[in-house]
Amino acid sequence: MFSQQNEPVNVCQLRDGRSQEAVFESLEGRQLRLRLATAPQNGFGPGELVEVNGPQNLYLGEVTSRVADVMSITVEHALDREALSTIHQVWDRPDVA
Repeated sequence: MFSQQNEPVNVCQLRDGRSQEAVFESLEGRQLRLRLATAPQNGFGPGELVEVNGPQNLYLGEVTSRVADVMSITVEHALDREALSTIHQVWDRPDVA
């Protein structure tokens, strides 16, 4: 979970890899609300699949609305970065004969 309001995050479109800096505003159930650093001219609209990278978690979801610099995302998957790190270490471990 995000620890505090205004925590910096990075939101990335899965379709083309375009990313945007943002800050966390709220998480209520599966609805994540972010405020973008700058309102993009295009992209990041409803229906876009996105990845939200926070310091403690990685979220995958779909943009449900964006008005100017405020974006709402329905979270489909939330992954704890510490757990991901442990899995990554196991994958990178050399085979022991």
